[in-house]
Amino acid sequence: MELVQLSREESFETFVFRKLRALKSIILCEGVTEKMVIKKIVKKLHLDIRSAVGIIECGGIPHIYNYTSIISLLISIARKIRSIGIVVDGEDMDPQQRVESLINSIRARGIEVYELSEVGQQLYRARAVSLHRHSVELYIAVNGVYSYDLDKHTIHDHGLALAYRMNLIDSNTIQTTRLAEDVISKDKLLELVERASINDLKECFKHVIHMIKILTV
Repeated sequence: MELVQLSREESFETFVFRKLRALKSIILCEGVTEKMVIKKIVKKLHLDIRSAVGIIECGGIPHIYNYTSIISLLISIARKIRSIGIVVDGEDMDPQQRVESLINSIRARGIEVYELSEVGQQLYRARAVSLHRHSVELYIAVNGVYSYDLDKHTIHDHGLALAYRMNLIDSNTIQTTRLAEDVISKDKLLELVERASINDLKECFKHVIHMIKILTV
């Protein structure tokens, strides 16, 4: 089974009543780059998707808050939804701070969030409860290679790590880089994911792969 593609351009009614009801889990990506990387990883690693999982890019952090709130509030309609994955950039915060910032924004929209815990490297789990008292599991994967001294941490950090493992850049390039996307563009990142070995992908995208495996069981 493949990931179900959802589009932000679809009408709200189509999103809720046609596609959302058929899903057991959904992955919300901060942007189109994350969505494309995840789809390529799933395909390349031949990950076994046993349940219906949707994937959508939300166009930036504020949209993720909105979509998470909407989905949580609609759990009473789409009762098959049991988990939501969220992929975000670390930006200028460490992973714990990033997750707490996201959760605080979700709570500000009237959604209760409990039991925050770290379940893997840069992967966190929490329980969200809608107004109708139906709960879902949240899995939040934070992008960024924190051993690199960068001004901001994004999914492009992982492309930098991948390029280094593939001997395409040296350590000096990493040490003098302030933003990973200055070296690894979106197209370059997708090309690296396509060319990389399975072992290198597993090493450089541990947090994302771990989350996908949890959501697709």
